[in-house]
Amino acid sequence: WATAHLPGAGLLRDGQKWIAWYALLAAPCCALAVESLTRRLADAGVRATVLVGFVLLPLALLPDLAWGGLGRLAPVRYPAEWSVVRDQLARDPHPGDVLVLPFTAFRRYAWNADRTVLDPAPRYLPRTVIVDDTLLVGPVQVKGEDPRATQARAALDAGQPLAPLGIGWVLVEHGTPGSLPERLLPTLITVHTGPWLTLYRVPGTIATARPATAPRAPVLAGDAAALALLLGAFLLRPRLLVGRLMSQTRKDGGDGADDPGFGRFGCGGRGPGADRGAGAGVHERAGREGGTGT
Repeated sequence: WATAHLPGAGLLRDGQKWIAWYALLAAPCCALAVESLTRRLADAGVRATVLVGFVLLPLALLPDLAWGGLGRLAPVRYPAEWSVVRDQLARDPHPGDVLVLPFTAFRRYAWNADRTVLDPAPRYLPRTVIVDDTLLVGPVQVKGEDPRATQARAALDAGQPLAPLGIGWVLVEHGTPGSLPERLLPTLITVHTGPWLTLYRVPGTIATARPATAPRAPVLAGDAAALALLLGAFLLRPRLLVGRLMSQTRKDGGDGADDPGFGRFGCGGRGPGADRGAGAGVHERAGREGGTGT
């Protein structure tokens, strides 16, 4: 409900991306915890065992991520047609953005073993690519956030021309699930056709599309909030968990000035040995000056 009715709530719909913020905090905290723990272990063998255990801990918790998902992750070569279409769009002076069909966000290609992947066209092609950003969660459809995708879908459903929307090209990806608009394709000019891709040029005068931009006030408010958060974290770092851990680490590795026996190692301080040595020197000097020994 929130992603469909609250502005900006769509940022929360893919929760896995927020783990990156947790990783930024977890990485230094784990390192500081291991360092603090090993400082308290007197036996070198035990310290080495603890360090090796923490190094192997990620593999023990997530064994399927080792070696590329136990060999299940492997690079896949794109068909040569993708490079041909990319070069055509790069050198052709015909204006306009690219609409990709079937109008869905995910693909299943035979050359990729029919694995479901996000449409690579927006990242592969040199022009702005319009794809459907509707999120499907089971039978529920969460409306996308790109207004141009909404306009393109309405034009496809109504059989309206694409040139007024700033769309100058249509790319059809073959061998992947989804339907094609039967009334649209016969009105387009074929530029490239192949077993995997067909590129069409939209005839007519292509309108200049205005990129959708966020309102200025919320963006500035968000930047100010982020700056205030960073400034507050800097000023309050002694009270935060990381600040306390760093303080404890410095205390554990201090110069030993508070150690009563630190002077025995010739590094400064006034331990009992230093006091005895100073007292003996005073008595010996007094004995020499007074002509009597002690």
